[in-house]
Order: sequence, then C-alpha cells, then structure tokens
Amino acid sequence: MTKQHRTARMVIVAAGVIAALTPLVIATQATAASCSSTVIFTTPGVTWADVARVKPPTLISLSQRGAIGSMSVHTDLSRPAYPSAFTTMGAGARVPGFEVGPVDNPVTSAAHLARDVTVANGKQLHALSVRSGYDARPGALAGALSTPVVAIGDAAISPTQGFAEWPLLAAMEPSGTVGYAATGTTPIGGASGHLQADPVDIVKAAGKALALGCATVVIDPGDLERAQTSPDPSRAMSRALMSSDRLLAALTNLLDLQRDLLLVITPTSPPAVTHLGVAVAVGSGFSPGSTLESASTRRPGIVTLPDVAPTVLAHLGVSQPAAMTGQPFFSVMGARDRIAAAVNLDRDAVFIDASKPAMSWVFLAAELVFFVAALLVLRRRSTRPDAAPPGVSELVTPAALAVASLPVATYAVDLVAAPGLGRIGFIALCLVVDGGIVGLICLLRLSALDRLGVVALVSLIVIVGDLITGGHLQLNSILGDSPLIAGRFAGAGNNAFAILGSTAVVVATLIVWRRGNSRGVMVGIALLFIVVVLVDGAPQFGSDVGGVLALVPGFAATWILLARRRISMRLVAVGLIAAVAAAGLFIAIDVSRPPEQRTHLGRFFEDVRSRGPSAFFETVRRKAASNLRQVRSLQNLDRFLPAALVTALFMLWPLRWWKWFGSEQPLLRAGVLGGLVVAVLGSALNDSGITIFTTMLLFFAPLVILARLRFPAPADIVPS
Repeated sequence: MTKQHRTARMVIVAAGVIAALTPLVIATQATAASCSSTVIFTTPGVTWADVARVKPPTLISLSQRGAIGSMSVHTDLSRPAYPSAFTTMGAGARVPGFEVGPVDNPVTSAAHLARDVTVANGKQLHALSVRSGYDARPGALAGALSTPVVAIGDAAISPTQGFAEWPLLAAMEPSGTVGYAATGTTPIGGASGHLQADPVDIVKAAGKALALGCATVVIDPGDLERAQTSPDPSRAMSRALMSSDRLLAALTNLLDLQRDLLLVITPTSPPAVTHLGVAVAVGSGFSPGSTLESASTRRPGIVTLPDVAPTVLAHLGVSQPAAMTGQPFFSVMGARDRIAAAVNLDRDAVFIDASKPAMSWVFLAAELVFFVAALLVLRRRSTRPDAAPPGVSELVTPAALAVASLPVATYAVDLVAAPGLGRIGFIALCLVVDGGIVGLICLLRLSALDRLGVVALVSLIVIVGDLITGGHLQLNSILGDSPLIAGRFAGAGNNAFAILGSTAVVVATLIVWRRGNSRGVMVGIALLFIVVVLVDGAPQFGSDVGGVLALVPGFAATWILLARRRISMRLVAVGLIAAVAAAGLFIAIDVSRPPEQRTHLGRFFEDVRSRGPSAFFETVRRKAASNLRQVRSLQNLDRFLPAALVTALFMLWPLRWWKWFGSEQPLLRAGVLGGLVVAVLGSALNDSGITIFTTMLLFFAPLVILARLRFPAPADIVPS
C-alpha cells in the first residue's frame, strides 16, 4: 500500500469516526446532567517509555489534563496473562491465571450491543481464586453496581483463535455474565486477513453504552495485543499505539470530563520482560498535572490493577465490597516531569529485578567462602592451637565484617544511578563500597567483636533513618521492595525487618557484654528495642504487623536472657500478650486515619471485621502457601537457606562447646539465643519468611564465629 493510499484511508476513517460521533454526542448529552459515567480504556503491553518514544498526542494531552502513574500489573503472577489481568481489574483483588472457554453467545458486530453475554462459569472462577489463597470475587465491580456495565472489545489475534474478548472478564458479573457487550473483529487488508479494530464500530458502541446512563464501559480495541504477536513487534506496537490513540481521542469527545471519569490502564506487561504499565485518570477528583497514588502502595506514582475497580466505585459513590482488596486512586503533587519520572522508575525496577539473581550468587559465594574458611580456622585452633599462626583471627575478621556490611553497602549503592553502571558495574560497585566500609572500620582501634558492633549499629541507623524519612532506600534496591513483584511498596519489607531485628540484637548484646547488665544499661537496651518496634510497626513508618508480632516476644526474650533471668511460662505469656497489644495499638492508630492514608494494618482489621474469621484464616493460609512456594523455588537470597541451616547448626555444635561457652561468656550466648528466637518468629509470622532467616544470618553468624575466635575452647571441648 502506497503512502498516498495509507493517507487516504486514514482520512476516510477519520471522516467516518466524525460522522458516527456527531449524533452520538447529541444522544449522550441528552442524558441527565447528574449522571456520571466511567470509561476504562486499556492499552496492554504499553510502558511510559513507549509513550515517550511514540508521543501519542491524545494520551500525552490527557496526562496533562489529569493524574498519571505507573501501573504494577502483578496479579498472582509477576507477568500476568490477559485473563488474570482483566479479571483482576473487575474483581478489585488479585485473581489467578486461568483459561477461559469460548463465549456461549458470540457477538459478531463490534457496533452492536448484545444483552446478557455469558463469559464463563462464575462459581468455577471463584473456586480458582479461593485455591490461590486470595479469595477474590471475579465480577465484584459489576456486582456492586446497579447501573449498566458494558464491555467493548476487538481483541482476537487471529480469526481462529476463539475467545479473546478480554474486556468481558473485567465487566462480567459474579455469575459470569456481562449485561451489555459489543465484541467482534474487522478484517482489514484484503486477502492478507490482517485484523484491525474498526474505530467507527467501537465509537458507535461506546456512544450507545453511554446513552444507557451512568454506564461503566471497559474498552479494549485489541490492536496492541495483535501487535505483540507481530514479526516486528516494536514497529507494530508503535503503529498500534497511534491507532489506539486516535480512537481514544474520539472516545474522549463522548465524555464530559468535568463530571465523567476516564481511566487509561495498562493491564499487562510486554511479553519478554516484566515492566510497569501506564495509568492515567482524567475527571472529577484528579487535578491536572498531578500524580496517582493509592493506599495499596502508599507510593506517589505507583498504583495496582486491583485498585481500578475501587476507583470506579469511589467515583460513583458506591460502597466497596469487602472482597475487594484494592484501594481507590487519588492524586498528589509529584515530579515536575512526571512522564520522565515514570520512565526512570520503570527502568530502575527492571534493572534491579534483573540484577537480583546475580547479586544473590555474590551473597551466597561470600557467605560460603567465609563459613568454610572460618570452620577450617576454628577446627585448627581447637585441635592444634600451638600450630595456628598468631594472627589467624585477623584473616577471618575482615571477611566477617564484609559479610555483615553487604546489606548497608547495597543501600549505599542504591543512591547511585544503577542502570547506568550496567549489571557487572553495579555488582562491582557494591563490592567496592563493601570493601571500603570494612577498610574504614578496620582503621578503628577496636576488637573484632566491637568492629562488628559498629557495622551492626551503622546498618541499624541506616534502616531506621530510611523508614522514618519515607523508606526511599527500600524501593528498587537489592534488599528492598520491587514494584514489579508488588509484595510491598512502602514500609519495612522482610529484609528491612530482618536487618532491624538482627542488628538491634547484635548491638544490644555487645553493649551488655562490654558494659555489663546493670539497671541503667538494661533500661537503655529496653528503650532501643522499643524504638525499633515503633519504627517497624507504626503505620507512619514500617507498618509491619508480622514484624511486631515477632519482635516484641523476641526482644522480650533477648532482654530477659541478657538480664540473666530465667524464662518462665508466665514471662512467655506476657510477651505474647504484649505483642498482640502492640499490634492492636498500631491497628487502632491506623484505623483512626483517613482511608487514603491507611496501611494494610487497618485494611486487614476492617476486612476481618466485615468478613469475619475467614478473612484472618485466609491470610494465614496465604502466608503459609507463600513460604512453602519459596522453599520449593529457592530464588535469589533464598538459595542460601541450606547453607544458613548448616551454619545455624554449626553455631550451636557441639553441645559441650555450647555449654562451656555459656559458662565462660553467658552474655554473648544469651544474645545469640535471643537472636535465634527473633529469627524463628520472624520467619514463621511473615510472608516469604525464609528470607528473614537467611538475612539475619548475615549478622548472627559473624557474631558467633568472632566470639569463638575470641574465646577458643579447650581441645577436649571441641574434638577433632
């Protein structure tokens, strides 16, 4: 097709759109002025980098007229398929991936609104969701509305593909039926059989849908899905984005954006690599030039797929069902160049996510080399102390400090523009910074244990300071949170909790070991533990309910052991009650805050209150399933789990040494025992808890090994 022919066809299509649009605008404006409608226009596979590169004029104009953000497309999978993505949007909660059969009542014309189109078996979809551990309710959005919900789609990739009308899954009711639907594919290109959305038909269908009054319309033209299967997907995606943008311009003219709401949503990532998608909200409540946020993320510029349905309900003034775990979008002031900020956020997230496997092997190698070397040194010193070189402990000390300094080194490198370094450069810089930290600490005229205390104190100060000031180091860092995985966007994640808990115990242990367990020292240790619990659990900072439930009894046990008191069942009960009371206090504080400022603590409480004990047991079941999956997969830092378990056994073996160590250095042994209590409780009470155990060993293993070097046992205590 020549350039002139393509231009002529575009003119004809534009004229057709205008001709179809004029009477529909008049019909829509005849609707009652008080009636508000919502249009959800989907752009699968589109990133903000695509927008910056292609520059679709309508989408850029809408981003200036409203609020924009990055869409985390994680459902139960990091890179969801179309069924789970669109069903998640309509459910307002994460829905598992599943296959959907053909539509019972296929629609042949995209311009015709059919009634009561059956999509799938609603009970079957709900059962699949329950088995995933989230108990999501597919169709919750349509089920909560008494006004029309319409699906308009043209998403088939080939004439023989079968079911591909994904908007039906977002617009269906809990029964699996869509009230109004217009789906169909127009072949364009003659004998080539090329499929392309017919903008005239889609605009006609949208006009009819909006004329129903107070309608919620989900539209997916399908060109972007088809482009992803093209032999040249980059070029095809650019063309499809521009064609979708022209359609979006025509649809925008159907709306009164002083009253209606337009959402442009990317529900899925590009096929090859997981990315953040596009989110734009234009209409009442979203200030021009602002940034999107939700209570789900508590991060300006990031929202999630489950937030889409609650946003529609909030716009229409409809109460959100308890099964919806997402939270409505709201707008805040953000960066001056919001699109550039979104592009950078996605770039950083993709880079860090891709770097984690390699960095985990660096952690693993450092740990294994350190533990094997320390084991050989300790064995030689215990069996032939006269043959061991005089400075043998000095060879192990820098290695122990390097292992303990790795976490704070990764946070320091997070301040650098990591993607510009490349993966090898990034890892090399982490090792250089780690070595620099060790070198500076070794300049201090301190013992090996005291140097470890300095590393722990610096790490503790960094995490506490970061959480108090907004947790900026937690996002897109090796040991922090990933918006692509979407486990947590704000507060103290598992690694932050592990560093907080372990460094607090190590610092407390070494202070008591040096200064004794006098009343004044123990009061100071108690205050230290209280500050850490507040930072980890307070809704304004860490909002980590599982961490509070683990830290309070764990710190209580550590404090009692350091105070040289016996642990009784009564003290155990008091510690557990105190943990529950602390969690309850933080929940009460969170519930008292405005809904958009609440964390998952307050939402969890509201969920249990509205749905009953089933919501609590659902959460427990999901945490257990998450831990089980992680044990099976052993990805990233979890690969260290077997070595961590062997190390933990080595720390306590043989029992004769452990008994001798307790009599010689009871305060050091008390700190180790308290640390193990915190590690076990933290691993049991948090999602993906095995990460906590492995991260805590970064500090506890050096503590024990340096203590064994400092206080070598007689040969008859540790036999060869």
